[in-house]
Amino acid sequence: MQEYLNKYHHELRNYWIKSFINSDGSVLDVGCGVGKLLKELPNKRKVGIDNDEKYISYAEKYNNNNDNHASFFLHDIDADSFSYKETFDTVICSEVLEHVKNPDIVIERLFMMSKEWVIISIPTYKSLLCVKTWYECEEHINDFDIDKITRMVSKYGVITRISGTRFITIPSRIAWFIKPLLFFFDKKLNEKYWCQHHGFHTIIKVRKK
Repeated sequence: MQEYLNKYHHELRNYWIKSFINSDGSVLDVGCGVGKLLKELPNKRKVGIDNDEKYISYAEKYNNNNDNHASFFLHDIDADSFSYKETFDTVICSEVLEHVKNPDIVIERLFMMSKEWVIISIPTYKSLLCVKTWYECEEHINDFDIDKITRMVSKYGVITRISGTRFITIPSRIAWFIKPLLFFFDKKLNEKYWCQHHGFHTIIKVRKK
């Protein structure tokens, strides 16, 4: 069951994140992992950074083809010495803030690297349907709810959209089939209410001030 939960959740989360991104702009993925999200984006200028050398090595091989190329670099955004001068139309930070020692500093850096948009996805446990132990991880050193992350990002920008994903016990093949339907209903519902009371992960899109 856990395998189905995780696979469905990650697929649906990436589906929503991709819907937030303008396809004609440059993109930076902070904490890119193996580069799966960047590979799925049509943008011409794509860069991923991560603090794990193994992930960067795999991401370079996974994404290196003539039709869809992204660049990957070893950086730790949580390090005191972090410095990155290039800016991007959209900066993505998915499943990172719960792992870092200084989330406030990391959020500030995300906006420094952004020309216009920042998209953040984090676990949020303030949910009527949530069983936190389903997604507990020893590497998670920060807990968030929608109110907390809203306060943190509002210093730097205006939130234009909030959405959420849910853990449900459903095989990934079926999940793929119903994703458009789930996305349709997500847009029709009051997104902040839905996310706060039913979401296991919050995805927010913020326009930089």
